[in-house]
Amino acid sequence: MFFIFVVAILFLTPKFIESGGTTQNLKEIFIGRCWHYQVLAKENKIDELKTIVNCTKLWNEFYASFAFKNPCDVTKNSYKPFFEMLENPKKIRNAMFWSGSSTLVHQFTFINDQHIVLEETMTGYLMNELTWCGSPTTPDGLNYTKCNAKNNVCNAMYPAWFIASKKFAERAAGISHVLLNGSRPDNNPAYLKGSFFRSVEVPYLKIDKLIALVATNIGTNKREYCGSPSLRELEKDTAALNINFECVDQPLLVLRIYCLKIPQAPECDPKNFPVGNDRYSSSSEFEDIRLWKISCFTLVAVVASVLLFLGLSYVRKQYFQKHFTLNYSISSSKPIVNDV
Repeated sequence: MFFIFVVAILFLTPKFIESGGTTQNLKEIFIGRCWHYQVLAKENKIDELKTIVNCTKLWNEFYASFAFKNPCDVTKNSYKPFFEMLENPKKIRNAMFWSGSSTLVHQFTFINDQHIVLEETMTGYLMNELTWCGSPTTPDGLNYTKCNAKNNVCNAMYPAWFIASKKFAERAAGISHVLLNGSRPDNNPAYLKGSFFRSVEVPYLKIDKLIALVATNIGTNKREYCGSPSLRELEKDTAALNINFECVDQPLLVLRIYCLKIPQAPECDPKNFPVGNDRYSSSSEFEDIRLWKISCFTLVAVVASVLLFLGLSYVRKQYFQKHFTLNYSISSSKPIVNDV
């Protein structure tokens, strides 16, 4: 049942399509997503994500941030009115960050939906997989030919994603997770310098604990894992922020998702699945499960004791009522003898 469920996700997860320039029908897509998020999306039913906004006005602020402008002139300040309309001070206590694992993290959180990723907030939902940049010379002020999306220089999208990532990190609270790619191409480290997670999100974290989930493509050499140099750097960075750190290699849920693509891989033999690694193998989460079980057993024991006490009390009451009635009947039937 699990594998059938995840197969659907693998095919339903949207893929990014390089379009070169601004996404066609950007306005219609943006406004449509805005209303869909508020009216139909399950995310907007989550208290800390709930957003109410006028979609037409929101589009106008977004459009004004970059339209008719050279991408080099678009700054974080350009998007300020747009983000002010989406301001939400509520904390997110189950935030999931990611780096180098875009497709995987959305498959992961679709199955285990207790986590919230940036793309599930209104801001991320609106901008995800879209491309945009302006042009001073076109009739509608948009460039449909080419947008610089390869680096952070003269990139009209970078300031928007920077602010969105920063605000998401600032709202995180309690225990957060990050899904890292331990098999990045070109031997790049999992905790990559210049990535949004490392350069933008980590510095603004004010959480109690960060649990790193290191995913490694099956059938390849494990290049990064808990204890690798870059993971030690992440632990060092979190320690500097007074954040507790924990690391988990290849969580079972991640392995199962990978195995749908290469089921014949040796790692996919159920005999080779790590024991006790379901969900994350995080010691803190197993401790939560242990405490939950203890609480349940305690509650059952208390309820059973109360029921037993009530049952014995009822039996005792019935016994004494019957005994009293019998004695009374015997006493009443005795003949009256007059003393002479």
